[in-house]
Amino acid sequence: MPNVTNTSGGKISGAIALTFEATVSLAVNDPVMVSGNYQVVKCDGSKPCVGYVDRANVVRTGGTFPSPQVPGTVTVEARGTSVRVITVGATPVVAGTAVGVNAAGLLAPAGGGVATTGTALMAGATGAKVDVLIGAV
Repeated sequence: MPNVTNTSGGKISGAIALTFEATVSLAVNDPVMVSGNYQVVKCDGSKPCVGYVDRANVVRTGGTFPSPQVPGTVTVEARGTSVRVITVGATPVVAGTAVGVNAAGLLAPAGGGVATTGTALMAGATGAKVDVLIGAV
């Protein structure tokens, strides 16, 4: 059975890959949360975990590898099904928080009668178009 993943650390993923700016040094497999518009930091429990680092923000500096590059680009294996652009309703949305669609079909913070449908990848005021990772909570 050559197509079977039967070793520890084998990777099978239904997640999607998203590129973020890391504002801290991150390593592969670090759990991350959104801290700003397409920015991530290591999860601390204050916001939903959006996924795990698949490619760290490291570079070769002189003869040294890996050297953290901060800020730097990371690839995150995100827990979600898609990214959608949704218009923000009356209540502003904070990047990295759980969000949903209200009765008017507009984006709103989750809770208070708004079911969670995803995580905001960007912040936005009323009327702004915001990227939302659908299915990530």
